[in-house]
Amino acid sequence: MTHTKVTTPLALSIAGAIIFNLSPILFGYGMMMNLCFMVYGGSMIYLSVNDRRVLGYATVLTACNPANSLANLSFSFLLAILTILANSMALKSVIHELNKDRWWRLFFAAFLLIILSVPFWSFGLRSFITEGKQALSRLGYLVAFSLAVGLTFRTFRDGVRAMALLSLMSCSIFAIFYFIGQASLEEISAVVGGEAIGVQQYIGNISLNFVRTQVCIPIAVLAATTLTFGVCIGLNWRAIPFYLASSVCVYLILKLASTGSAFAMVCGIGVMIAGYSLVRLSSGGGGGRIILFTFIGLALYMAVFQTDTALLKRIELKSDQVATSGIDRQVYWEKGIGEIMKSPFGEGWTWRTGHSDWLLFLLSYGWATGLLYIAAAGALFFSMWRALFRNKGTRDNQSVMLPLAGLAALSVYLVNANLDMLSANINYYQIVWALVLTPAAVMMNPMPSSKPCRPMVR
Repeated sequence: MTHTKVTTPLALSIAGAIIFNLSPILFGYGMMMNLCFMVYGGSMIYLSVNDRRVLGYATVLTACNPANSLANLSFSFLLAILTILANSMALKSVIHELNKDRWWRLFFAAFLLIILSVPFWSFGLRSFITEGKQALSRLGYLVAFSLAVGLTFRTFRDGVRAMALLSLMSCSIFAIFYFIGQASLEEISAVVGGEAIGVQQYIGNISLNFVRTQVCIPIAVLAATTLTFGVCIGLNWRAIPFYLASSVCVYLILKLASTGSAFAMVCGIGVMIAGYSLVRLSSGGGGGRIILFTFIGLALYMAVFQTDTALLKRIELKSDQVATSGIDRQVYWEKGIGEIMKSPFGEGWTWRTGHSDWLLFLLSYGWATGLLYIAAAGALFFSMWRALFRNKGTRDNQSVMLPLAGLAALSVYLVNANLDMLSANINYYQIVWALVLTPAAVMMNPMPSSKPCRPMVR
């Protein structure tokens, strides 16, 4: 039986995920948090007996846990492995369906190539284990997460619900740590004429990294994703949490002043607007969203260019730098490319040079693995773009919302990966890819909806 509604086990699992994601405030990073995960994981396995979606939701929602590591492996990754083991009887059919999509084959091939590259890296046994965990936390996560979602989600509605919950939960965590968290004393003493917002914001026994080149990427992704949900839902009360979350994310981008992430966010929103408009036109819809899209564009323009914010000042500074000395990232890119040419098989995970996620993967895991990773991301974009226009005669809100939200998230990453290093922070890396891969894995299902969904809002 395929469940579509929120059952009691699923409601309990969602509540448990919320509690588990807040528990690091009490338990921090230590043994107590690991024990908490064991209790949580065991509870999810028990609840999944009556509803197999429980483990899928747990895998998706724990991607934003602030203490996302257990022996350097994230809780979300470990839950994905538990999900695969618990649903191993259906694994063959899900792999068969995923293999039809080029993006998954490329990600899987990239992960396998790391195994062949390891002998060319120079380190001891301890470093070998650490490097294995790093690879599992990045490329291994992309493979395992896709399988876990494919094994447990059989409808668009579940994909949309899980993405929406992850988006709102992630936005809430970032907002809580930004507005309520405290910077360390050293960081406060270094602030001159500004707010005491540190590189690390602490609440209780846990902290979040607010380094601009890392944290702004997931925030920009969340701004585009939550706005997508709001636009697809329409102008009614159910869209309010998504518009509010998107506004908070835009505010954080303005305050943290990452020009690259701001540009990527605008690109992601632009892809969402273009995709939604083309779908509506192809299905004979009118221009009812033109006013809303115009308002969104004006609001973004006013927020970025007509208010005295840290982002506007940084844009002006960057413009002057480009006019006088060129793009500041160019030096890092040239150095990164030089290092890549010396290491065709990679040298193990590093973020010491390059200032670009693409260059980091090429340098860390070798030319072949890095190129496969880049090609997989591109193939995934075109796969989701094509999914927008399938089954035109049976369009429903969920079948549009799901690929559109994934496209918005992926577009932000594709642009921002040229400029910043999301993968340097495993927690933020997995939030972004969870938002991208959830729709991708659900859409590979040959029968993605077991009952008619609500028609598209016009």
